Amino acid sequence: MARILVVDDDPLTRAMVGDLLRGLGHDALVVGGAEQALAALERDPYSVMITDVLMPGMDGLALAERVSRLAVPPAIVLMSGGYSGDAAAEARARGVLVRGYLPKPIDGKRLAQLLSAGTPSRVTVVEDGPEWSGAGYLERASGPTEQVPPIRLLFLAHRVDATGMLVVERAGELVRVVLKAGRVVQVEGFAGLLRSLDPRLPDAPSLPAAMATAVAAGHGVDAVMDAACVGLGEWLARTARLRGGAVRFDVHAIPPPGAFPLPQPLPRIVANGLRSGRAIGQVDRDWSAQGSARATARLPDDAPESRWGLDPTALRVLRLSQSTVDVNHLVREATGADPQRRPEILRALDLLYFLGMLVIDGGPLEAEPASTRASIPPVGRTEEDPRVARMRTALAAMEGAHPLDVLELSDRKVLSEAEVQQAYRDISRRYHPDTYFSAPPLVKAMAEACFSKINGAYESLRAPGGLAEAQRLLSARASGRGFVTERDHQSARVAYRRAEVLFRNRDWKGADALFQEAVKLDATTWPHAFHAIRAGALSRRLTAEQAVTQLDALQCPDMPRRAEVQVAIGNILKLEGRAAEAVRRYSAAIEADPENRDAQRELRLHQSRAEGARPDGASAPAASTGGLSGLFRRSTDKS
Repeated sequence: MARILVVDDDPLTRAMVGDLLRGLGHDALVVGGAEQALAALERDPYSVMITDVLMPGMDGLALAERVSRLAVPPAIVLMSGGYSGDAAAEARARGVLVRGYLPKPIDGKRLAQLLSAGTPSRVTVVEDGPEWSGAGYLERASGPTEQVPPIRLLFLAHRVDATGMLVVERAGELVRVVLKAGRVVQVEGFAGLLRSLDPRLPDAPSLPAAMATAVAAGHGVDAVMDAACVGLGEWLARTARLRGGAVRFDVHAIPPPGAFPLPQPLPRIVANGLRSGRAIGQVDRDWSAQGSARATARLPDDAPESRWGLDPTALRVLRLSQSTVDVNHLVREATGADPQRRPEILRALDLLYFLGMLVIDGGPLEAEPASTRASIPPVGRTEEDPRVARMRTALAAMEGAHPLDVLELSDRKVLSEAEVQQAYRDISRRYHPDTYFSAPPLVKAMAEACFSKINGAYESLRAPGGLAEAQRLLSARASGRGFVTERDHQSARVAYRRAEVLFRNRDWKGADALFQEAVKLDATTWPHAFHAIRAGALSRRLTAEQAVTQLDALQCPDMPRRAEVQVAIGNILKLEGRAAEAVRRYSAAIEADPENRDAQRELRLHQSRAEGARPDGASAPAASTGGLSGLFRRSTDKS
C-alpha cells in the first residue's frame, strides 16, 4: 500500500481518483490546489503525487517543479483533460522527472499500471565536503547518496580514470552510466538518447541498441556517437540541480566486453549539455541574482590541471575567482573590455559550479563555509583566437532565436523543403566540427555549440507542421502582425475559458492568474488583455488608476470594442465612488456604440437617481425627446 497525494481543483475528479486509489488498496489524500499540496507534503511523506496540470494559481507543472526539489520527493504523475501540449515533455524541460501522464477521464487500469512501477525509497547520505575528491571518495559513494549530483560523481570518476557505474534511481527512472578508465562506454535507462540525431528514431533501452537502430536507419557511426554525447549531456544538465532519490557509484561494476568510449571526454559532454539544456537568459538571471555572493575555487587534489578537461575560459575564471570580491567583480574581470564575452563567462561559471569546482558563499545555489575554499594564484590574460570572437557573436545571435533566423531564412516570402535543406547545408559548413579538427579546444567547443544550434533549428523545421508554422511566421512578419504558435494559441484559449468560469463565480484572483497566463501565451488576441486588466482591478493586483491607464492604452479593433473598454473604465470608477467621471465614460461608450446595453443601463440608473434627488420631486417632462431621457426612451421603444 502506498501513501498517495491527489491534487486537482475539480471536486468530481478528486472524488473519482480518490475512490479508484482506495479501491486499489492505497491510502489517498485529495486536496484542491498547489498550496494545500505543499502544506500536506510538509506534514507527512507521500510516495506518489498525482496532480492536474491546469489549475488556478500555481499550475501542476510549477507544483511538480517545487516538489521535485524536496529532500525526498514523491514520484510525480501528471493528469489533465484539456491540456493541448506535451505535459511530460514540458516537465522534463524544467528538470522534473515524471513517472507518467494520465488523460482525463482517468482509466483505472492505466492508473494501476503507473503505480505498480514502484516508488523511490529513503536513502543514506554521503556529505559533499572539502575532501570531495579521489578514488576513496568514490568508494564511500558506492551506497546511495542524495547530496552529490550525478554530474559531480562522473566528473570525479573522469579525473581519476575510474572504472565503474553511476546508478541514478529517481521518480521511477533508473539510469546507468558505465565508465572505463574515466570514459563513458555505456548508457542506458532514459529516452531520447539520440534525439538530436533524428527525433523520428524510436527510443532504445541502451546505447548499443540505440546505435544499432540508428545505423540501420542509415546514420553513420561517428554521427551516432556524437549524438549520444549530446543526449547524455542534456540528461546530466536536467539532473544537475535535483536532489533526492538514490545516486551511487558502483566501483565494482565491470564494463561490457568490446565496449568503446564515447568520442568526447566528460567535461565537454557536461559543458555542451549545460549549454543546450540551460538557456543563456536563465543562466544570466541565476548569476545576476548571485551578484554580491563570494565565488571561490575548490580545487580537486586527485589530478593535475591537465586532467580536468576544462577549456581555457573556464580555467581563467577559476583562477580569477581567488582575487575577486564577489560574482559581479569576477564577471567584470573575466569579461574585460569586451562586453560580448559575458555569455561565455557566464557559461564558464555555470560549468564550474555544477562540476563542484566553484563554491558560492551564502548564495541560494549553494552555501559552503569559508574553510573549504582553496587558493590558486591568479594569472595574466592570454591572447584569444580571433575565430572565437566571431563564433561568440554568432552563438549569442542564435540563443533564443527562431529556427528561421538561425538558418538565415527570415528574408524569404515562401518556404520550401528544398530551400530549408540548402540553407542548412550552407550555414552548417561554417561550423562543422570536421573543419575545426585541429583547432584549439575553445575554438572547437564554440564551433560545436554553433553547429548544435543549427542542427536543432533544422530539425525543428523538419518536424511535422514545422514548415507550415514557419510560413505563418513569415507572413505575420511581412504584414507587421504579431505571431503565436498554434500550440500557444490553444493553451491560451483553454486558460481563457477557465478564467471566464472563475470570473463569473467572482473568483477574481483565480481568474486574474488565468487571464494573465492567456496574455502571456497569446498577446495578439484582444479579449485576453482586456479581461486581464478587468480581473487585475477586481483582484487588487492593479490600482484603479493603473487599470484605467492600461485600458485607455488598449488598441481596440472596432467601435463596439471601444465602447466595452469605456464601460469597463466606468465600472472601475464607479466602484471607487467617482460617479461623475464614471458617467462621462458611459456617455463615451454610447458615442462609440449607441447599442451598448451596459452603458444604456448605467446611464438610466444614474438619471433615475438624479431625478429622485430633485428638491421638488418633479420628474423629467414626459414628452422630452432630447438628452439622455430621450435617448433611452427611443432605445426602449426600439427594443
